[in-house]
Formats: sequence, C-alpha cells, structure tokens
Amino acid sequence: MKRIFALIVIALCLSGAYAQETYVASNDNLLFQKGKTCFDERKFSVAIQFFQRYLDESADKNDALREKADYYIVSCRYALKDAKRIALLQDFLKVYPYSPMRNRVAFMIGCSYYDAANYEDAIKWYSQVKKSQLDDKESMEFAFTNGFSHLSLKNYNEARTIFAPLSAKTGKYEEDARYYYAYCDFCLKNFDEALVEFNAMSQKGKYVEPASYYVLQIYDQQGDHDKAVEYGKELIKKFPTSRHNSEAYRILGETSYRKGNYPEAVDNLKKYERNLKKVSRSTMYMLGVSYYETANYLNAINYLSKVTTENDSLSQNAYLHIGNSYIKINDVKNAKMAFQSAALGEFDKNVQEVAAFNYALAAYQSGALFGETISLFENFIANYPKSRYLNEIYTHMANAYIAEKNYAAAYASIKKIETTNPKIKAAKENALFQLGLAEHTKGQYTAALDYFSLAVKEYDAKSFSAQALLWRGDTYYRLGKYEECRKDLLKFIDAKQKKTSDDILKSYYTIAYSFFGQKEYKAALEWFLKCLEDKSVAASPLYADILNRTADCYFQERELEAARQYYAKVPTTEPAAADYAAFQGAFILGLQKKYTEKIKALEQLIANHPESDYADDALYEIGRAYVLQEKYELAIATYEKVLANYGKTTVARKAALETGMLYANLANTDKAITAYEQVVELYPNSEEARTAIESLQTLYVDKNDIEGYIAYVKRISKFAVAVLPETQEDSLSFVAAERLFIKANYKESAKAFQNYLNKYCKAQTLNCISAIYYLAESYYQTDQKTQALDEFEKLTQLDGNPYLTEALSRAAELAYADKQTADALNYFTQLYEKADNKHIKRDALFGMTRCYYLQNDNDKVITTADKIMDDNTSSATVVREARYCRAKAYIAKNETASAIDDLKKLSSDTHHEMGAEAKFLYANYLHLSGNYTSAQTEIFELIQSNTPHQYWLARSFVLLADTYIEQDDDFQAKQYLLSLQENYKAKNDVAQMIEQRLEAIAAREKEKVY
Repeated sequence: MKRIFALIVIALCLSGAYAQETYVASNDNLLFQKGKTCFDERKFSVAIQFFQRYLDESADKNDALREKADYYIVSCRYALKDAKRIALLQDFLKVYPYSPMRNRVAFMIGCSYYDAANYEDAIKWYSQVKKSQLDDKESMEFAFTNGFSHLSLKNYNEARTIFAPLSAKTGKYEEDARYYYAYCDFCLKNFDEALVEFNAMSQKGKYVEPASYYVLQIYDQQGDHDKAVEYGKELIKKFPTSRHNSEAYRILGETSYRKGNYPEAVDNLKKYERNLKKVSRSTMYMLGVSYYETANYLNAINYLSKVTTENDSLSQNAYLHIGNSYIKINDVKNAKMAFQSAALGEFDKNVQEVAAFNYALAAYQSGALFGETISLFENFIANYPKSRYLNEIYTHMANAYIAEKNYAAAYASIKKIETTNPKIKAAKENALFQLGLAEHTKGQYTAALDYFSLAVKEYDAKSFSAQALLWRGDTYYRLGKYEECRKDLLKFIDAKQKKTSDDILKSYYTIAYSFFGQKEYKAALEWFLKCLEDKSVAASPLYADILNRTADCYFQERELEAARQYYAKVPTTEPAAADYAAFQGAFILGLQKKYTEKIKALEQLIANHPESDYADDALYEIGRAYVLQEKYELAIATYEKVLANYGKTTVARKAALETGMLYANLANTDKAITAYEQVVELYPNSEEARTAIESLQTLYVDKNDIEGYIAYVKRISKFAVAVLPETQEDSLSFVAAERLFIKANYKESAKAFQNYLNKYCKAQTLNCISAIYYLAESYYQTDQKTQALDEFEKLTQLDGNPYLTEALSRAAELAYADKQTADALNYFTQLYEKADNKHIKRDALFGMTRCYYLQNDNDKVITTADKIMDDNTSSATVVREARYCRAKAYIAKNETASAIDDLKKLSSDTHHEMGAEAKFLYANYLHLSGNYTSAQTEIFELIQSNTPHQYWLARSFVLLADTYIEQDDDFQAKQYLLSLQENYKAKNDVAQMIEQRLEAIAAREKEKVY
C-alpha cells in the first residue's frame, strides 16, 4: 500500500509537469480537468469516469491530451490494484510505444509482477527501467524489489550486486538490504563475509533472531561443531519458542551422531523432525542409524525408510541398516527385500558385497519366491570370487539345492559345478528325482523316465533314498514295459535305504499289476497276496482294488470258490469297487449253477447300488439265470425290464435279441418276429440287428411267407445297414486292415481302411461302420486330428452304432482341443444324453461345464458344476476344475460372495494353478472389502505355500503392496514392488502394475523429504 501511495505521488508530480498545458486545454475541456482534480484528490474510481467521458465525448483532437487521459486511467487502475492492471499497462505501451511515460509504466508493470510474486517477469520489466529517471526514493525501492526478485529466483550473485550499495545507504531499505546481502553470501558459501554481517545483526535490530540462527549454521558449515553446539544451546534458551529451533536441534543432533552419542542424537534429531513438514534425508539417515545403534529397531526401520526416495549411496546404506534391523527382530522376509535393494546399488562396493551376501542368505532362509536362491548364490560366487563369505555360501548352496523347489534351476546350476561334495551329489539326485516326479504327475511318462534314469545313475548305497527306483518302476509299468518295471521294483525292495510301508505296498501292488497286465495271473496272484499280508493294507485306499484283483486272478485260474470269497471281502464302503465285486461274486454263483443264489445276489446288488454301472448287467444276468433255469417267461419279463430301464445300453441289445430267441424257443413265432423286428428298429446299425434279420429269415420261411420277408427287407434297407451282407473279398480286406490296427501299425491301417471304405462302402455294412471307427482311431493315434475328427463326426450321425459313445467322446475331445467350443459342447451334450455308463456321463457333464465356461454362459456353468459336485464319484481333479469354473462364474455375475466357499476350498492347494488363482481372488475380495489385514494373511499364506505358479504369486505381491498403500505404509509397499520388479522377469501386465505404483509412491515420498 505504501508503494501505491508513492506512485500516486509520482502521478501528482506528473500532473504538475503538465499543469500549464492542461490549464489551457481545460478551458475547452472541463471533463479532463475534473478527472485530474479527482486524481489529485486520490479519488481514482471517479477520476477514471471523467477521463473516460472525456475520451468518449470530447471533440478535441489533441493527441497528446488523449495520451495523458489514457495514462491517468491506467495509473488509477494500478493504484486501485485492478486485477487487469498489468494487461492495461502493457496495452498502453502498445498504443503509445514512444510515450514520455514509458519508463514510469515499465516500473509500474515490474512492481505489479513483483506484487504477484512473479519474479521472473518482474525482472524482465525492471530491466527496461532507467534508474536515472527515478528520484532517490524511487531508485531505492526499485533496487530493493529488483534485488529481492533475483534473490527469490536464487540468482544470488545478481541479488548480492544489487543489495551491496543499498545496504550501505541509510534509509528505509538499509537493514533489509544488509540482511539479504548477508544471506546471498551465505548461499554462495562466502561464510566469512556472511558471518561478519550476521554476527552484527544478531546483536540488535529486527533480524536479531534469524541472523543468530544463520550464525549457528555457519559455525556448523565451517566445521566448528563444538562452537555450534555451545551456540545452539544458547539460542534455544534465548529463543525457546522460535521456529528456527528445529535447525538448532538438527545441528545438535548431527554433532551428537558424529561423536557416537546416539541417545542424545535421537533426542535432538527427533525434536528437529517433530516441527517440520519436510525434512532432510541425510538427517533422517542419522536419526535412523542412531535408533539402530540404541537397539530401537522398529524406529530405525521407520526413519531409514524415509531416506530411500533417491537412488544414491545414502539409500544404499539405509537399506543395509534396514535389512540388519529386520534381522534383529527376526523378520527375515522383509530383511531380504531391504538387502536386495542395497545389493542393487553400485555406489559403495563394500556395502554392495555385504548386502549381496545377506540377500542371498535371507532368500535361502525365508524361501525364494521366484526360484532365485540358487542364482543368487551363483551370482555372488561369480561377482566376489575372493569374498570372505565364500565358504559359507558353498555350504548354504548345497542345502538350497534340496530346499529350493525350482528343481530345473537347481539341476542346471549343479551341472555347472565341478565338485565331489557329497551334499551337492545328493542335491543333484534329489533334483533329478523331483523333476521326474513332476513329469510323472503330468502324465508325461517318457520325460519322467529320462529324469528317473538320470537319478538312478546317481544312486548308490549312500544315497538318501531309493525313491527313484520305485518311481522309475512305476513309470515303466505305465509305459507297458513290465520286465523293466519289475527289475526296478525288486531292487527298490532290496535297497538298504529306509522305506515306508506305503512304499513297500505300492511296489508289491505295481509288480502284481505288471503280471496281471501280461495275463500271467498265477504270478500276479502271488504278489497281490503279498500285498494282503501287509498289516496296514486294510487302511490303504488300494485295499478294495487289491481284493478285486486277487479275486480276478483266482477267477482266471478257475478257482471259483476262492475268487468268490475274495470278492465277498471287498468292503461295501467302497461303492466303485463293491458293486463290481458283488456282480462278479454273483456271476460265479451262476457258473457254479447256483442260479437261485445268483438271482438273489444280483437283486441285492441292484437294491444296494441302483446307480451302479453294473445295474443293467445285473438285471440282464438275472434274465440269463432264468433262461438257464428254463423259466423263460420270467426271463422275458426281466429282459423287458432291461429294455425299459436301460434301452440304450449294450446289454439292452442283447436282451432284446434273446427275447426273440426265447419266443422262438417257445414256438411263439409271431412274438418272436415282433421281438426281432424291434431289435432291428431300435439298433439298426448293430451286430444284434444282423443276427435278428438272419433269424427273421428263418421264421418267415417257417411261416412260408417269403414275400413278407422280402417286403420287410426292402422296408428296412433304407435305415438298417445290417441288411447288406459282406462279400468274401470284402471280409478279407477288412480283416487284413483290422490286423494292422491291432498291431498298432496305425499309419498303414489308416491307408488300408481308407482304401476299404472307398472300394466296398458305397452302401453301408456293419464292417463299414467298424472301418470308419478304425480309420478315425488310426488318424487319432498318428496325430492327424483334423482327419480323425471328420471320421468320428460321421459315426456320431449313425445313431445306435456300437461305436457311438467312443465317437462322441473323441469328437468332443478333439473339437475342444481345437477350440471349436460350440461343436465340442454339442458332442459333450449328446454324449451326456446317450451314454449308459455313469462315469462317461460325468465326464461329458464336465466337458459341458468347460465349454459353458469358455462361452461365458455363467448360469449354465453353475448348474452343471453343481451336478458334478453332487456326484460323490467325481474325481478330485474334476471337482477342482468344476469348482473353479463355478467360482469364476459367480464372480463374473458380480455375486462374489457366493464364490467365497469355492475359493476357500480351491485355495487349500496352491500347487495347482486354480488354487493359486483362487487364493489371489479371495485375498482381492478381502482387499476390496477393506479387510486389509485378512487380505495380507491370505497373501502371506500363498507366498509361504511354495506355489509354482509365479504369475499369481506376482499378482499377489502387487495386491500386498496395494494393502500397504491403503494403510499409508508406502515404504513396505515399495519394498515388495521393488523386490518383485527385480525377481519377476515374465513379460506380462505385472510390469506395468509395478511401474504405476512405484511412480505414485515416489511422488508421495518427495512431498515429505528433500
């Protein structure tokens, strides 16, 4: 306001300069004169009105007078602090570029920018002002505001040059200029010159307090720390409430730190930090280290974490201390991430080596999340071949090979090491075994065999385990190499290494099955009986199967009573095995001609297991028992039940055919004909239909109704392929091609069946249907999937043919694999509707669920998945995927709460990818619900589970960082993100997620420290 008044005075002086000329003009122009009078009286708003009316209404053409009126208007606007004054003053200069008042207007523009703290533009306009045209008072104001503008822009040399003469002049600006002059010296590190001035000002005047604190800082900057401490204490007493005391406490604290007086350093530096919004990184480092040295590790972590906003040596040292602090509180997981950050820094090589060692050690102790432990040890050996930590590294490295779950990396690393160290050798054997086990689990038995064989090469009497022999034997069995299987398993049984009873039982069991697979039932029986001698066998999940196979062996050896007794031992608590045993036991009763007992046993089977796959066979065998008892009417009634309840099954075709035979035996020709015709109608493409037609021919001939038979054959020839007989050449060609197929010479069998179809199947016969199936299967076995699908598709169109189920199953499989989801769904649906085996129906339902999932048909996913999980015979693998699909369907429908139970059950096994994803999804649900602590618990469980699915592990780390961000713990979030960024190298969306969060954290950190 003072400067505005001064410029008004300037304007008044201006009016005096123009007085005589204005007086003459005023005689003719009262408006201008009234405006000037108001201006002189400082009535600026009224003056503007008169000057503006003058400009608008006066006929006067005096350009000079109009320029003056415009000048007075912008001067009034300036005096009134009009928001548009700068633009108006600049417009004046555009209209009157050569105005005698240009210097004055430039000065007003510079002052206006100065008032707005726009020091850069203020300096620009001040540079156009001629100081010589200003009086002393104006000149001093101009110098001060210009100097302060340079000072504000840190142009210390320019500001110092301007303040120097001003500080020597007595007057309004003397003390201010002197203070800012000294301040410029301080900023330019001219400490001796600055100290002289600040010392003088600290004795009296308005700058006593701030000048005193600059004296304190100069003592500190000059390294006179004892004097700084003494002086700082005096200032705190002298100015106890001063805002500058934070700086005094900083100096006192840092001096205590340098002297190793850490408790005092903590006390002073905490007071420094308490009163400031933004603090020095170096000071926070000293405070953090002081807390560390006083064993206050949590506070050490807290303050050192504030230092890590830049990538420099200070951060590197801070991270090392943070890591050590975490070690002190037994938090190896967080220590690992801090050591990692320190090891990445290249500013201090000694710190880097220590951090790299600690990082590798912490990774080993806490469990590497991305399989990095071994590579960390390798890198350390390569980078520090003469390190004092080398022996310790080798010891831990050997242990890491065993503990690390990334066996491929372990094996690759071991191959690089030339050593006879027994621990390394044992680790190599274990890695190979585990790699074989992983391939075995995936069903990749050839690859598994290679790894197991390499492991067996490492095996000797000193080996920790003989498991490689056991599992290679199992793998040989699955590849059909029974002799090799038995050799390995016998070696395993004789091995000196400790074996569990389960392993012994498994070896006996597999040897028994190897003989069973070769139909050497006597030898198989010996080993199945060995299994049963094991005391714990009754508690084994293999028990029921062992009993059934033992009984099967007795059955094949024609020891029927022994077989029946073993079938009877199968526990009813195992429904999948019990119904088979019950059926076989009843079948033996039939062979023993105990037909009544057989019937009762089969009826009991149907009552106990109505959904059993053997229920239709049981009902059919009841009919067969009645036939053997010559109770033909009861047999027919039973067969009719088979047709009514199981019309699409294989035994239904047999029952239908035998019904015709029974009527024929009863000499009921008409009913026999009706029954046989029903066979042809219901199963036109079957072998039973061929037999029925042949029997019909006999019956029609017996009736002497040849014309009726001919008419019948014509009628059915349109849909029943069984009508057409094969020629001898046809049959021989078919048999030759079939033999190629049986010998697994699929490439040649495909050619043979294609030729057969081209030559003999212009019209369909049963052999033609079989040829299509064999051709399709030959293509399938030779990996010609497209051609296979085409042929299986043809079979799916022939309803009732004996290969319908197999064709639908293969077609569904191939279409699904080829991502023909709609076609696959169609095949799976038909298979579900037409299959008579409940296991096949369940598999079809599972395929439907998969297809619905891919089509995002969420409601149908849920419906079919429900059915799968209601079936207690569904395998764990099928249930897992069905549950996964159902959970994802609920989430897609925004009904996540309904998916929680499924997610929890899936996440119990994170070694499967679905389980790992489910764990992440559940944690994410908790995070979105604001339950951050529970979300962190779920994530830590996933981390500690050693899941091999690194994408979901990486996503969980990002989510973990998000939970810390929500809890205002940016440092923890940053540590997890940096660790993830360093160790997770996959190229996917995770990298962008990390980068976005790190950028946001960095921006927030820089608001708190400098």
